[in-house]
Amino acid sequence: MRFNVRSSLTKSEALKLAGLLYKYQYAMTKSNSVIRGWGDLELLTKLHEEYLPDWPPEKIISHTQKYFEVSSLPFLNKIAVKVKTDGQGMLSFVDPQSGITVSSSTGGMDLAISDCWAKFDRSFGQFLEAVIDFNFDAFLDCLTSGIASIESFLNTEAYLKNEQRKQLNAKDAVRKSEIRETSIAEKILTWPEKLTGKPGRITEGSRDFVCWKRLKDLRNSMAIHQKGPRVTPSPEEFTDYVNGYRFGIADLLVELHKDFDDSIHPLLIWASFFPAVELAYD
Repeated sequence: MRFNVRSSLTKSEALKLAGLLYKYQYAMTKSNSVIRGWGDLELLTKLHEEYLPDWPPEKIISHTQKYFEVSSLPFLNKIAVKVKTDGQGMLSFVDPQSGITVSSSTGGMDLAISDCWAKFDRSFGQFLEAVIDFNFDAFLDCLTSGIASIESFLNTEAYLKNEQRKQLNAKDAVRKSEIRETSIAEKILTWPEKLTGKPGRITEGSRDFVCWKRLKDLRNSMAIHQKGPRVTPSPEEFTDYVNGYRFGIADLLVELHKDFDDSIHPLLIWASFFPAVELAYD
């Protein structure tokens, strides 16, 4: 038994994917704020007119429809989630918007550009292994890494907000005890508004949150809080769980990035459009 993966996207999916890739690959600036308000087709048209004369919108959309060739689109920022370091001493990466350090490493070790992105990179690699090998245990591993990437993103945003307020001699927006004790579900639903002052995109009834909760329950019951005999889901149930990953992990994380007007790694955006898989009976 194996999975078949649809390798092409519809034109509307491809347009949305291309628009997200070009809108959110860089940190928020005044000019990017304007760009993110454009429609997807408007953005692709301006890219063609000003920077990509050989890539009219129709060509970008057609190329993006070939899902597994999206990374070869022109003008994408293909920054790695981690970089190799040499030498000695401590190296750091700072948040481009605030200038506050978000990741550090001693020379000779990998330096993560973002802990969230590094964890998601591992999650998506495990997800692809699960799909290619029809491997349920690899899927459980990808859920553990993926849920950790979501919490890492929100905890980092709380840390950055607290550090910014500290510079103004103001009290913390989120107490350290809240960061430790607040459930990840509550963080997803309430922290975007708590930290930005604007309502978040994720609600308790949204598709992304419903899928996330189902995947979290699966991870909890089978990967970290096993309380009895192992009962592996049926192939059909496994297929349904796999098809929920793009919404409950990848797209939920994309929407959280949007809430904070943050740059989004292309891998994360690409994963949020992963085509549906189907069972193939050999």
